[in-house]
Amino acid sequence: MTNSLNLTQDFPAVDYQSWRALVEQALKGADFDKKLTTRLYDGITLQPLYTKADWVAQGDPSGFPGFAPFARGGSAANGVQGWDIRQVFLNPDLKKTNREILKDLERGVTSVLLRLDAAGRAGLDPDSELAGIDGVMVATADDLDSALGGVLLDICPVSLDAGAGAPAAAAMLAEVWRK
Repeated sequence: MTNSLNLTQDFPAVDYQSWRALVEQALKGADFDKKLTTRLYDGITLQPLYTKADWVAQGDPSGFPGFAPFARGGSAANGVQGWDIRQVFLNPDLKKTNREILKDLERGVTSVLLRLDAAGRAGLDPDSELAGIDGVMVATADDLDSALGGVLLDICPVSLDAGAGAPAAAAMLAEVWRK
């Protein structure tokens, strides 16, 4: 015995006008638009029901990814994985940062953003008074390796918010990848 539910066979098709007439009857004289439509802050009005007639017959008016007018990007695939769940890490303590990274990766984060401390972002030495402020204290490739210990760099993208220290930070990250 099959217990499948097929609503298209069990009920007759109803056109929009018939549906609207029943809804207006149920509203008992109340204004349809005031009761059932919602105007969003950006000016879009949400209708209570959409049908095929509401969709442009010539495809997506915003275009498809990889095709003109390129409103949805220049690449059809635009990233094989789709979404990227990136977490920013900025604890100055490298061991704590590493624990936080590994914990978050176990819980669904898919990429890491390390924000260097104020000294690193300004391109200053680690003995600067800005060291350890508002970010991870990374001064050497070994520091970066400690922060990223246990991270599978071949499958987990790592980004660095390094400001003026970007060239040095990129070189450190490249050295960590070579290990």
